Amino acid sequence: MAEKYTVTMSSSTYESLKLLLLLNRVSFAYQPETIKFCKSVRLVWRRKYQILSLGVIIASVLLSIYGVTVNLQNELIHRIRLTKASGKIITFLDYGYLIFTTMIIPIILFANFKHFSRYVELISEVDMILKYTSKSNSDTYVLYITLISTGFVFVSDICIWSSLLPKHQIVSYVLHQLPVYFTYYMQLLAIIDFHFLVKLLSSRVLFLSNSLQDFCKLKISTTSMVTKGVLVNTLQSPSNFQKLDMVHLYDLLYEASLSLNNFYGIALMFALVGCLLHLLVTPYDLYLQMLNTRRHYSFIFSQTIWMLGHTFRLFLIVNPCERISNQLENLSAILIRSLWRDHRFNINQLGVITMQMLHCPIKFSAAGLAKIDGGLITSVRIAMTLFTSLIFFSP
Repeated sequence: MAEKYTVTMSSSTYESLKLLLLLNRVSFAYQPETIKFCKSVRLVWRRKYQILSLGVIIASVLLSIYGVTVNLQNELIHRIRLTKASGKIITFLDYGYLIFTTMIIPIILFANFKHFSRYVELISEVDMILKYTSKSNSDTYVLYITLISTGFVFVSDICIWSSLLPKHQIVSYVLHQLPVYFTYYMQLLAIIDFHFLVKLLSSRVLFLSNSLQDFCKLKISTTSMVTKGVLVNTLQSPSNFQKLDMVHLYDLLYEASLSLNNFYGIALMFALVGCLLHLLVTPYDLYLQMLNTRRHYSFIFSQTIWMLGHTFRLFLIVNPCERISNQLENLSAILIRSLWRDHRFNINQLGVITMQMLHCPIKFSAAGLAKIDGGLITSVRIAMTLFTSLIFFSP
């Protein structure tokens, strides 16, 4: 059987991704076969696993469409969500875009799989140069918080609608709504994957910054204790290792960021548009409910929870990208200080690396249409403020 998708990575890289791979296996999103060697690990996605993943996605989409259709025919739900034309548009955008993106994002990621393979290879090469040792439990709290908060949103939504519906309709509603929750979870899983893949790069940049900073502290603290000649002989190898390979090391990190951008760029565009759409549509839906004389406060609370969930999804995308930007600024400052103090190296070394960071910055974008950093949160907040203002002041 053909093995179209194969990734070889270092053991430290595999340790960093082990929990994430387990989550994907449990969710039937990706089912790679793991082959362990002495110092590396190979992941193989065979055809049967690809067909299984695609089958799960198609089944969840079809069941979601059927479940939404059945639930919207319920008299109470129809009266709350589909009485007015604006409610119909909001409901269609809410469910329609969710189902559409859940179907299109995995196809995009499979089509760009070669970029993911290249990204992992570059990270593994960086690990070998830095002698990086992975901490398998680092940042897992983000994963746990994400899963727990998502589960809370699902349970709250079920409880709220169950309190509104007649008792004999509750079981039917829950069974038909479960595929929709699974569809939302599959889309969230793609965002979680991106979050931790960026952190994979971010942790290497942080490790490099800490190594250079420790070297500078060691150099300063030992200057008063030993002669300059002894210091040079003692730290000659670490210094050469850290400085002479710096340009090549940054090349690897920069190329890795390009590979991750190529792998996730278009998928991120759909995910960000979905977050923005929900964050604009949901407040409008809340506003309509507050104007309704027969308003349902439980439904208003449910929409508020969903709006917080969409905000958290946006945070998962932006946070690691903003973090790596800050780490690169810190790395640049440390690098300039260390190279300026170390007179054994030509000043041109400083010029090459600083120009490299200036003209080839490590950054992420949604298919080149929107830069993903802290400024994106500001842009979304401004868009929400303007949209809400137009709603309140419109006749």
